[in-house]
Amino acid sequence: MNSANDTTPTVEAILLFKGAEVVEQMLYSEFEGVLDHVTCIPDYADERVKGCYANVTPDLAITGIIFFYIDFDEHGYADRSWSLPLRRLMGMAGQGPDLGAGPIQLVCRTRCPQPEMREELWDPSIQPGMNHFQILKQAIQQNELNINQQLAVSQSSSMGCIDVALAQSQVVESEESKNRRDKLAEIIKSQRFRIEALTNECKDKVDALERARRHDQIQYNEHKRMFSQKFEQLKVRYLKREEQLNNAVSLIARMLDVEDAEVIKEHLDDLRAVGNLADLSTGDGNAEQMELIQTKAENYLLTQQLVQLKRICNAMNKKMRDMEGTDIPTVVPMASKSA
Repeated sequence: MNSANDTTPTVEAILLFKGAEVVEQMLYSEFEGVLDHVTCIPDYADERVKGCYANVTPDLAITGIIFFYIDFDEHGYADRSWSLPLRRLMGMAGQGPDLGAGPIQLVCRTRCPQPEMREELWDPSIQPGMNHFQILKQAIQQNELNINQQLAVSQSSSMGCIDVALAQSQVVESEESKNRRDKLAEIIKSQRFRIEALTNECKDKVDALERARRHDQIQYNEHKRMFSQKFEQLKVRYLKREEQLNNAVSLIARMLDVEDAEVIKEHLDDLRAVGNLADLSTGDGNAEQMELIQTKAENYLLTQQLVQLKRICNAMNKKMRDMEGTDIPTVVPMASKSA
């Protein structure tokens, strides 16, 4: 049991989240049993859970909240090394938003009085539809923990009730100007907390976008490098093909300008060499073109050889006709010595 001030008793409640909902509520004494492994929570097995420590008044008003993390093992037992001093932190808490009973005492990651414990805390969201303060307020209003009954038991076992004379002796500030200043101070503090929470959320979003931008930039640079490399390879292949085709055209042009079959044959050998090189370094289309050029050149060479053979045959026929017009001496065999 804890108190927000000297006159109002409160109940210490522990609320555990799952997603955006409060699915587990317990008194602080029950939470101590969870920490001591007297009980386990199988629904939270092997999870890091968002939890809240809240001080609640008899009229179900929240006077203080601590937003903390707690880890559970694979069997649903709380981490034995968890030792966050909730009551001590609440005693050092600063002011938070007004949840209906004045500004609450608040401890979270950005409002942590002990910097070394900051990593064990988390910041609540105040976005519409995901306002953790409103979610907690609604969960407490359902009164699943029977807050009034718990306070009645606590008061009956205490060493007496609150001294009425002491309560009446407290100074009541009734000046209108002071009330306005106090109200204005509460509004300013509430707005400061809202600004801090929104700033942290925006910073997280900016960090996420920056990480995504760096990742996209790395991918872009890698793709750019690959495309540049492929472009250079294609450029080299194109220049080689263009050079080979120009050489082939030059060879054909020289072959058509000469009449000597031996020269044509020499150029044909060069043309075959160019064709073999094209077949090894280029695609099938260029190899087919070189084969067609070679075939035409060979046909041309055979035609030239056929013309030369015809000239030789015509010359031989002419000599035969000349020989038929002359007397051919008869060769008489010589008598043998025995005759």
